[in-house]
Amino acid sequence: MGLIFRCLILCCALSGSLFAASTSEAFAEMQAGNYDSALKIWDKLIQSESEYVVALNNRGYCNLMLGNFAAAAEDYLKADAISQNLDAKAGAQWAYLGAEKYGESLQWGRAALAIDPGNYWVKLRMAAAYKENGDSSAAENLYEDIKERHGARSLSYAPAGQLIPYYQGVTYSGSRQKTSGYDAGMFGLWNFNSGHSIGAGYAQSNIGNPASTTAYETRQVKLQGGYLFSDLSLLSFNGHYLSSNYALLDKAVTLSGVYKTNISSGFAIGFDALIFPQHKGAALNPQYTLPLTNSLTLNLSGTVQAIRFSQVTNIYGAAGASLAYCRWAFCLTAGGLYGSLYTPLFEGGGILTYTLDELNLMGFARLAYRPASWFEVSAAYTYGRWSALNGDTPVSGTFSFAATGSLF
Repeated sequence: MGLIFRCLILCCALSGSLFAASTSEAFAEMQAGNYDSALKIWDKLIQSESEYVVALNNRGYCNLMLGNFAAAAEDYLKADAISQNLDAKAGAQWAYLGAEKYGESLQWGRAALAIDPGNYWVKLRMAAAYKENGDSSAAENLYEDIKERHGARSLSYAPAGQLIPYYQGVTYSGSRQKTSGYDAGMFGLWNFNSGHSIGAGYAQSNIGNPASTTAYETRQVKLQGGYLFSDLSLLSFNGHYLSSNYALLDKAVTLSGVYKTNISSGFAIGFDALIFPQHKGAALNPQYTLPLTNSLTLNLSGTVQAIRFSQVTNIYGAAGASLAYCRWAFCLTAGGLYGSLYTPLFEGGGILTYTLDELNLMGFARLAYRPASWFEVSAAYTYGRWSALNGDTPVSGTFSFAATGSLF
């Protein structure tokens, strides 16, 4: 009997060890973002122990990350039926929100808050469910509560501060007025918990002029501000002041802004005003971001300009598209723009080029690497085809390098 008893103890110990090893392996796969692999391990563990609550909750999470909302809800409900717990209730709330079953999501959100009344994530998902369910007032009250308790940055996920130095080297071919040069500068941004943000930056551009011994030199001062409202709509605006030895750019002013109805919305509308010595204009820029998968995002944009130059007003327009693939610490983006736009051009309120030409085609590729949440480096190449004021049709190639340091 002693031998049999010892064998039983040994078997149980080995079984427990294998069980623990499988659990650790599943957590490691989840941490690496391999939810398919983790799901298979949790499946095996649940087959061995059908009431293993930890496995059910984590299989539910994997299903959530893979977009299997019905399966996730089933796992969380089973786990909660075995042993009522916050993870299961909050998970069911999330699963029903993903499945667009807002009434059920709110029900499980309230059940989760009964256990943890101040839970940030539960309140955030409840606010989203209220908004989707047509109760904007309840949603705004919850957002305001989160903003008061945790600050606006807890809603926008913005860092407290950022510092962004950058450098661009550009070369022109087919132009009698431009050769090669650079654009370099630095920009700083601070986000307050009140919802306000302010930023400032300085940049300098130097482009060679083959018709003169003096290059085109332009300096840019940039100021930025923004505010996150209680309904999570976001307004940001910025202005640039240029000084240059090129008369068409000297003492030029630009004003830009972007409005989003919700920070998580894929739609935004941008507007620009150009006040230059010899031309004035305005532009409207609708933008839409569409997630295709967990890693792939499609960005669509359009621009319409009205530019008055030499007493004549011309209308310009272009359409753009890009694909961004982000996985682990890397993000690769490629895209282009086609149409007819009068410069300067803008990207997120930043001036991309100072050259007063007409852009007909642009293509770009950008690779970003983020080894840590507080630091990112990126490199990009941009191809441009232009129509110059003197009749030239230059082609440009631009290599860009930037670094972003963030303070949380």
